Amino acid sequence: MAGVTDARAVVAGRLRQCYLDDAGAQAIEVTQVRSGRNQVFRCTDGRDVDWIVKLAGTGQGEGLARESLLLTQLAAQGSLAARPVAPVREAPDSCAGAMLVLARIDARPARDCAADYASLGAAAARLHGALDHVAIDCVEMPLFEPAAVVSSAVADIGRALGPGPQRAALERLGDFIDAGLAGMRVHWDAPRICHGDLHPHNVLLPPGRDPVWIDFEDAFIGPRLYDVATVVWSSFNQTYAAPLWQAALGAYTGVTPLSAGVLNCLGLFVALRQVWWLSLHARHWGAYPMHAAHPQLLDDGVDLLDAICRDACGLTS
Repeated sequence: MAGVTDARAVVAGRLRQCYLDDAGAQAIEVTQVRSGRNQVFRCTDGRDVDWIVKLAGTGQGEGLARESLLLTQLAAQGSLAARPVAPVREAPDSCAGAMLVLARIDARPARDCAADYASLGAAAARLHGALDHVAIDCVEMPLFEPAAVVSSAVADIGRALGPGPQRAALERLGDFIDAGLAGMRVHWDAPRICHGDLHPHNVLLPPGRDPVWIDFEDAFIGPRLYDVATVVWSSFNQTYAAPLWQAALGAYTGVTPLSAGVLNCLGLFVALRQVWWLSLHARHWGAYPMHAAHPQLLDDGVDLLDAICRDACGLTS
């Protein structure tokens, strides 16, 4: 509780320093709505101010600055993404963490149903179209190289698992994914700006308006098939996943057709997404509430990776 209270105090202090006068800041109610790599707060005075504030965690300031620049450029094109109230602020000496302030959107998150997954798929294709009009030289973007991601991710997960059969299974699966990606590289789409984390928790559905994307801190330059694969992967926590990802993929290709060669790589990119996701949790173990609730997450995640490689990528041994 002390950590949350301290973070709220930091947010209030930063609003006072950078955005509001003392009287305005004192009237702000700060409520935490999410924690993880970054802490997210809703800040409101009940009248004019209704903002979402993202306070960067350790080492996350660069991603937040990248998100601010992307959102600013996308906002100029319409309502495809959340709108920054002002550019991201670096932390004063007296405060920890960069901070991004966004206008709150009156919307609901996507649900795990075919209709919402279809909306998600079409919105992903339109977002990719909008990202084609973002000036790359205005936003410093990391390069996403799938083979390098697999190598570093397997190392991160392996360290967290420790010696044993799951680590050996992980390394075998990593070699399989790496070889498969190398063999199909000719079919990948050309590197372009990608969101990096396209799933239902990162899209909002305002009533009567187009979907709005949030959380761009993982954006990169790389193959857009990874974004499409992330949409497919996001359905796997449901008992009946196929109708969800099929609705999303059908809606995406209805806006932006994908060649047969690109689609043949989809299963490998779904496996790549699972490896990346496991490495994220391995590197930030303890930062998310699910870690305490699900201590076997990494072991179970390797089992799911094995199933993906068998069912979607042709692994037979």
